Amino acid sequence: MESKYEFIVNNAKEFMTLINSDYIYEAANDSYCFAHNKKRKEIIGKTAANIWGKEIFDSVIHKCLNECLSGSEVHYQEWFDFPGLGKRYFDVRYYPYYNNEAVFTHAVVVTHDITEHKIAEEELKKHRDHLEEMVKVRTNELEKSNRKLQNEIIERKRSERKMEQLIKDLKTALTNVKRLRGLIPICANCKKVRDDEGYWKEVESYIHEHSVAEFTHGICPDCMKKLYPQYYDRKKKIIISLVRNI
Repeated sequence: MESKYEFIVNNAKEFMTLINSDYIYEAANDSYCFAHNKKRKEIIGKTAANIWGKEIFDSVIHKCLNECLSGSEVHYQEWFDFPGLGKRYFDVRYYPYYNNEAVFTHAVVVTHDITEHKIAEEELKKHRDHLEEMVKVRTNELEKSNRKLQNEIIERKRSERKMEQLIKDLKTALTNVKRLRGLIPICANCKKVRDDEGYWKEVESYIHEHSVAEFTHGICPDCMKKLYPQYYDRKKKIIISLVRNI
């Protein structure tokens, strides 16, 4: 049974190690040895600081081992540079191991290479960030276009109001546009007017053709005296009487 377990562990792609409370390796599978480019005898009996170097041990591994040997599972993901693999990204888990007296004596460390997943995740994030930036730029462009369109609509409405007022003013002007202008030849005696074609017309006809004015007839005092003296004298007497009574 022990040999079967050893076969399974050594053929696993994950790195598997057993480290005691003195931070010394007591077991390491083939994948772990290959990653470090070392034989098993070069790892077993060595401390984690010997294998990883003091800097990495002090900054990462030491704290994780202490937590695990205190009974806590530890999990983190980090980039590591292995001699046999190069720089890779790993998912690392520390599992506490205890004896029959329930004393935590070892840490079982299982490390899984997730570099491809990490690269794909970073590429996806890069594309997502690029897409978000494009959406942001496009949104700003649409907002600017919308503001421009709103300003154009406001300006168009203002122009339409001006145009409506202009049309109104023109309509008003058209009602008064037909007016007599310039020199008008008129007979000194009969008062007929000569048109542009040389015909002499009554004043009423000429003005009617050249303007919008309409005539209403009456009689001036001088003509009344001349043509209707009896009515003129009567009217004059009435006016004098009314003035005296005032």
